[in-house]
Amino acid sequence: MDFLFSHGRTAFKYGLKYLGLNKNDKIMLPEYICDILLDPLKDLGIKPIFYEINDDFTTNWKSLKKNYQSSVKAIVVINYFGFEEKKKKFNNFCKKRGIFLIE
Repeated sequence: MDFLFSHGRTAFKYGLKYLGLNKNDKIMLPEYICDILLDPLKDLGIKPIFYEINDDFTTNWKSLKKNYQSSVKAIVVINYFGFEEKKKKFNNFCKKRGIFLIE
């Protein structure tokens, strides 16, 4: 089954619903993010938790680990300017905690 969306934020919203995230669930996002991406979270009642990024736009792992809570259901990672984050590190972090990785 194919789904087509006119906006990324709509695809994000339905992706979160598909993953089973519900009201009061928590999701981690980088603090430098387009504010329109927060609208689907508001619509679904999902609570954002932000982690810092470094000056070179890579994930600040110290901040991510510090702000992580066991109630987090997913982590969003952004590949700023097309430079990929350390997928293996994110995969391991998420697998170990049984949470979703959204790239």
